[in-house]
Amino acid sequence: MLLLSLALTDCSPIQLVNELSPSSHYQLTADLAYGSIERQKLDVYSPGSAPGSSPLIVFFYGGGWQDGNKADYEFVASSLTEAGYVVIIPD
Repeated sequence: MLLLSLALTDCSPIQLVNELSPSSHYQLTADLAYGSIERQKLDVYSPGSAPGSSPLIVFFYGGGWQDGNKADYEFVASSLTEAGYVVIIPD
């Protein structure tokens, strides 16, 4: 039923993957500025267990620093935090 609902709302494939990704196992700290330009923000996804001792992965998506949105890649962070990594996704 969820898939049908998402399909009928004209959901993009990447939105569909994000909707199906579990999010209860990580904590999101969104839109941390790393510069003065509006797009210079990043999201930090921390695993629910022992984030202070977890290894870190910075995930850079394509788009030449001009296109795309870090929120589109929540499914990547979900998978990696489930494996115990802290994940940073910058715009």
